[in-house]
Amino acid sequence: MSLTSRVHTSWQLLQSSLRVLRDQPRLVVFPAVAGLCLLVLALFFFAPFLLIRATRLTPDMSAAGRDFAPAIYAWAGVAYLGAMFLATFCNVAFYHETLRAFAGEAVSLRRGWRFAFSRIGAILGWSLLAGTVGLIIKSIEGRFGWRGKLVTGLVGTTWSVAAVFAVPVIVRRRDNNPLAVLRDSAAMLRRTWGEALVGF
Repeated sequence: MSLTSRVHTSWQLLQSSLRVLRDQPRLVVFPAVAGLCLLVLALFFFAPFLLIRATRLTPDMSAAGRDFAPAIYAWAGVAYLGAMFLATFCNVAFYHETLRAFAGEAVSLRRGWRFAFSRIGAILGWSLLAGTVGLIIKSIEGRFGWRGKLVTGLVGTTWSVAAVFAVPVIVRRRDNNPLAVLRDSAAMLRRTWGEALVGF
């Protein structure tokens, strides 16, 4: 298939997706709920730091930051992994119901959430893997200056492209192994590289 054909196919997929969203507006509820949950999560995890900063309970914030740096990093890491889990969970529910809409069925919010719960093991495993990779990339980027940014930029882009089909793989296959999810996502990317690249 030529590049022109792949671009044309991608354009048709985009038009079909927009048609489904227009005909099934309830699909928008999934990303809206995801955004609300992430906002609540961010407030829960970062409110203590904002409160300390606003009330100036600690006179020397730089010294306190040094003393509590490990705890702060651990707290931020848990927040990051929690956000990754919530986003993946909502995306699995959204993607499942999108497939049902493409099949001509009415969208059901309850069915979408129930399906996501049935894949909770795979979602948790993938979130831990993706979150850990993201934290490692950020850590390297911060330690090695512009060289670190260059390397992690390339690695991060490669990771993002390879993992672009992770959610469809979780929806299609009952496999809790996150490495298998990544492998299948990369295999799907190889099979549909033109459409995937244009879509990405």
